[in-house]
Formats: sequence, structure tokens, C-alpha cells
Amino acid sequence: MIEAKAIPESSIDIRLFDDTPEIWDNYVTAHKDSTLYHLFAWGNVMEEAFGHKKLYLGAYLYNKLVGILPLILVKSKLFGSCLTSMPFLNYGGVCTNHKEAVKLLYVKAVELAKANNVDYLEIRNLQKPSTTVYKTKLEKATFILALCDNEKDMLKVFRKQTRNRIRKAEKYGLRVENGACLSDDFYEAFSVAMKEHGTPVLGQKFFRTVLKYFGEMTGFYVAYKDKHIIGSKLTISFKDTVYQIWGGYPQKYRYLQANYLLSWEVVKQAIKKKYRYCDFGRSNISSGPADFKRYFGCEQHQLYWEYPYLPSGKIPGLNPQNKKFRVAISIWKKLPLGVTRLVGPVISKKLP
Repeated sequence: MIEAKAIPESSIDIRLFDDTPEIWDNYVTAHKDSTLYHLFAWGNVMEEAFGHKKLYLGAYLYNKLVGILPLILVKSKLFGSCLTSMPFLNYGGVCTNHKEAVKLLYVKAVELAKANNVDYLEIRNLQKPSTTVYKTKLEKATFILALCDNEKDMLKVFRKQTRNRIRKAEKYGLRVENGACLSDDFYEAFSVAMKEHGTPVLGQKFFRTVLKYFGEMTGFYVAYKDKHIIGSKLTISFKDTVYQIWGGYPQKYRYLQANYLLSWEVVKQAIKKKYRYCDFGRSNISSGPADFKRYFGCEQHQLYWEYPYLPSGKIPGLNPQNKKFRVAISIWKKLPLGVTRLVGPVISKKLP
């Protein structure tokens, strides 16, 4: 939350962050409202995997870091250029205790957007930090589950339908494994599922770079039926929360309910390791995936995607629900898997 105590704006200096990553991450780790997506390493991931430029802003009060706003510059002639916090991730946004810092960070971000000639500035907030009214996208939410101390009590939180489907998956004889060595198996299921959705898949280089920077914080969960890979999920843990970020379930195996069993396995491991929350990730509020998360007992948290700089006046619609992408999605679904794995990463890195 942003505190009400006033500080003269003239006392706060906003500049591109040029200190060590440790200073940034120490601030993030200590701040009660920070999230996984504020960590410095994401900028390195975006630069190495995609070639995008990080433009991280710091707010300083008497040379002390008192606020941050991570931004990534995504340039694309096909889809338009943007400055976003944070692209390819569920949210990002400002992290500070000072309302004056919020205002000044936004002002500086707009200056950067104009200087880099982007089509829009998009700030994906888990909380609404600004009092200024900007055009805002409100279709999405993230869904967070408060964890119990033990599995028995946790199961009671789930709806009966969810418990039944977990048991059904277990009766099918599915097994779930977890480990960094399973990154290729994770990608096998994930890339198939993305093709079936008609969505260009993120490249393996991206996930290998995530593993490089987040190491033991990551979890690659894979569900198997005999020798078949039937579903996968990637998690990253930070502070008291396990974040479920990416996952995929090939259509022909969905009757096996791997998505329920994998989510339950992630929750069980989180309980075992004494985490307090499990973030099931974002979904459109009125959607099947949102209902899936609600049935696990997740609480809905509104996401505020603000557009402080939007010269066209029209919020961008780079999503599968946009009617103009229907033909492209239909064609993509029919392409050979090898083609989508080769071409998908070239396209997806331009789709924040």
C-alpha cells in the first residue's frame, strides 16, 4: 500500500537505475508489496532471450532507493512497439511506499516512452498505485490460494468437483515428477498445447534463460502416463509465494485431468516447504481457466493494466480474443508442430 504521508516532490530524484542488481533486489526483497516480477533478473532474461532492452527506473530520496519501476522496451514493426512493466509476465508495476514517487515514476516512464517512439506505455499493476485516471484494462485477474498447514485441511478448501478430478487422475495411474532436468519434457507438452491454442510458443531459449537466472527457485513439473508426457507446469518461488506461471496440456490427454493433479502437486510441495500462498496466475475474469482456479479455492485479485501514454487513445488488443487474429489462429493450429516450434519463438518475442 502507498502511505499517505506527504514528501516534497522536489526531494525525490527519478533516474535510470545504474546501481548493482543486489541493491535493486535488496529493496524488492524487503518491501512487503513486492512480487516475483519485480526482481532484477527478469530484465536480464528479456535481454538475453529476446534482445529487448531493460529500462529500470529508481526513485531516490536523499540518494536512498525508495521506489522502483521495471520497464522493458519491445520493438516490433508488425505488432507495434511498447514500453511495458512487465511483458510476458502476469504483472509488474510500481513498488514504493510513497505516493509522490508513484507520480514521478509515471512521469519519467512517459518521457521514456516518447523518447523511444513507442505506440504505448503499459504498466501491469497488481494494485492500483496511482490516483491519476488513465485508460485501464480490467479484463484480467490473478488468482491466489492461501495455503493451509497440511494437505487434509487444504483438500477441504477445494470444491468437490476439484477433489474428484484429482482422484480421477490418480486412478488413471498418472505420476508427477519435478526437477530442472525435466525442462525439455516441460517444453514438449507446453509447445504442443500452445499450437493447439493457435498461439505462437515462447522459445526454449527463454525457459533455459529463466532457469539460468532463477535456478533453485524454479520448478519444472511434468505429468506422465506410462511413457507419455501429458502435461507440464513451470513454477518460480519468491518470498512466501509459489507462482504457477506457464503450463500446457495436449488436447488428446486432457481427459486424464493432468491439470488438476499437477496443480495439486504444486500445492502439496508448497505446503511441505512452508510457503503461505500459491499464485495460480492470471486469466480473463469471465473464462473457464478462471473458474478452474476458483474451484481450487483461489481468491480473485483484480489486475490494473494502465496506459499512461497512449497516443492512439485505443487500448491495444494483442490477445486471442481479438477478432482480427481469428484467421491467423485458425491457420496456426493446422501447421505442423515442427514449424510452430521453429517460427513461434520469432513471433512470440514480439507479443508482450
